[in-house]
Amino acid sequence: MILNITYLTAMALILSAGAGHHYHFNIPVIFLFLLLYFLMNLRRPITLSYVSDHIPSTVMATGLSIETQLKKIIGAFTAPLLGFLADRFGLGIGLGSVALLGLIVFPLLHLKSGHVKTT
Repeated sequence: MILNITYLTAMALILSAGAGHHYHFNIPVIFLFLLLYFLMNLRRPITLSYVSDHIPSTVMATGLSIETQLKKIIGAFTAPLLGFLADRFGLGIGLGSVALLGLIVFPLLHLKSGHVKTT
């Protein structure tokens, strides 16, 4: 499924950016973040399509709201963690650690293929 691929690609880009920053390859890190933002902007319409295919139209607004709130909650957890790790060990290690955490939790978050929409 494309959303799983884009998630793993994003984690790989963040991990690579962290390693690049740690070893002072700053110019390639800039391009990695540009790729990451391009990927995230590409991912949004795919996510909306997935949600609309798997949630009944009668509760679509609620489903989209939950999806947005879940992203905010994940961000509220990872931002302070990244800040702490960056302060303690450096930005490169912080980015790499958050990306590794994202890869570790992937088995819990991955989307299964299949169509389950009911009306």
